[in-house]
Amino acid sequence: MEQLRTLVPLEWCFVWLSAPELDLGNKSLGGQLSPFIGNLSFLRWIFLSDNNFYGIIPNEVSFLFKLETLILANSSFSGEIPTAIGNLLKLETLHLANNHLTGQFPASIGNLSALLLLDVHYNSLSGTIPYSVGELRSLEELGLSGNSIYGMVPPPIFNIYSLTILSLALNRLDGSLPHNICYDLPKLKLFTVYSSNNFSGPLPYSLANTSNRNYFSGFKNLSFLSLSENNLGTGTGNDLHFLTSINCS
Repeated sequence: MEQLRTLVPLEWCFVWLSAPELDLGNKSLGGQLSPFIGNLSFLRWIFLSDNNFYGIIPNEVSFLFKLETLILANSSFSGEIPTAIGNLLKLETLHLANNHLTGQFPASIGNLSALLLLDVHYNSLSGTIPYSVGELRSLEELGLSGNSIYGMVPPPIFNIYSLTILSLALNRLDGSLPHNICYDLPKLKLFTVYSSNNFSGPLPYSLANTSNRNYFSGFKNLSFLSLSENNLGTGTGNDLHFLTSINCS
């Protein structure tokens, strides 16, 4: 049993599995993820979070065309996100947070039209955010914090109406925030761009209550907003005037 806890050759799963899911989360497992996982074509759900796996995520994962959930968070995976990940057209959850992944986002992620959650926070990803991420029109949670991603946030991301979480903090992003962000993301509950980023320009007027209208009412579901350690604003005393008109439930 102790040997099983340190290394699991996943080609054995043909014998073990009778259901279309692989749930080995938080089992103190280690070793590398076998490329034979690509032979488990019946899998719809993979949960290997909170273990000690290391090495790359094998590209053979991209052969699991029925896969709906892939959770490999809180481990020690390294290398790049498989470039063919966009083949998983039924994927709804891609959770790779708290690993040691490097390289850029594969643009093929934009093919995952069913994706609801994309979370890669606290890795070592670099490069820019592909514009194709803005094509994920069903996306509800986008977690990119704690990487080394740079450049501008593709404007289409700020138009994903379904977003409830948009976490961009602790990167090297720049550019400005869209002026009508409150209106375009009405379901947003958490929005972070703080620290290490370099956003600049005026605060979005939809935060600023520039007339008698309550412009902040668009963010009616917001419970956490962090814009600190950027270069936002005009340097005048009215920059934070919107705080007086917050009307979030």
